[in-house]
Amino acid sequence: MLETNRYVRCVLIDFSKAFDTVDHAILIPKLFSQQIPTSVIKWIVSFLSDRTHATRLDFNLSSYTSFNRSIVQGSGIGPTLFVIFAPDLKPLDILNYLLKYADDSTLLCPELSNTSVETEMQHVMDWARLNKMLLNLVKTVELVFHRPNMSKDILPPPLPDIKRVKSAKLLGVHFSSEMRFADHVSSVVSMCNQRLYLLTQLRKQGLSTSARENVFLAIVVNRIVYALPVFYGYLTEKDKALINSVFLKARRWNVIDTCPNLETLADNAEFSLFRQSLSNLHCLNHLYTPKLKPSSAMELRRRGHNFVLPSLKHDFNSHTFIARALFNYR
Repeated sequence: MLETNRYVRCVLIDFSKAFDTVDHAILIPKLFSQQIPTSVIKWIVSFLSDRTHATRLDFNLSSYTSFNRSIVQGSGIGPTLFVIFAPDLKPLDILNYLLKYADDSTLLCPELSNTSVETEMQHVMDWARLNKMLLNLVKTVELVFHRPNMSKDILPPPLPDIKRVKSAKLLGVHFSSEMRFADHVSSVVSMCNQRLYLLTQLRKQGLSTSARENVFLAIVVNRIVYALPVFYGYLTEKDKALINSVFLKARRWNVIDTCPNLETLADNAEFSLFRQSLSNLHCLNHLYTPKLKPSSAMELRRRGHNFVLPSLKHDFNSHTFIARALFNYR
């Protein structure tokens, strides 16, 4: 979007107690609309029905009261039921996006969209009211992504009743309006350093080296590589050095014998994601444009993919995962 727009408005929408407030009378007709077998719907209805709630305060327990809302938070089927509950929540304009992951919804409206973010947000609030959901405007925030070194004077005024922030956390990743990830790196490194201290205590308790390395992989390396293809291309040398310092510290404290390398981890993560996204069923596949070739064309060498390489006017956008993958793995 930032190839053709100077800025993109992003609203991170928060529904109050989203899983707890799903109305069964609204959900069930939506189950039928998805062509789910009747026997499965009956099983889901049975799972949701005849549930009661009580409140305990010290040694006092209230009477039990039945309820007709909630998809049972913590259940395996809960997130799926919420996805089925919200498919009709869509943007009004084809240039705008509503990205949904379970109960997390994110609205993207580029500068040149024909439908304003104000109109789209009113549409979301109308949907919430119709479906008996409550939008939490206190926790809903707006980010305005923009090109580097752009004058702040061209930015639109903030949305009424919604706080505009310079950075926000979405699905475990800290994003900033300028697509810098220093806040994310700082948060991850701080968390990993705390976990390194835990590992030193396990070492003192006699945990073997191989076992420590398994724990290190599970609670440190996996935290660092989480969503790494999203932000690795935007990391500064300072950011990378800060992350690598975690690995060096782990080696210095004798937590591990073999020291990982961020660049290798990133390359493996990006290549793995790219290979997965080649499938037509993958959620990123629609971002690629197939390269049409005449049947008579010669194949001089084996290619990593048959997609059109993006034409980028702004170097800033060459750091995205899609652009990096298409150029690196061709």
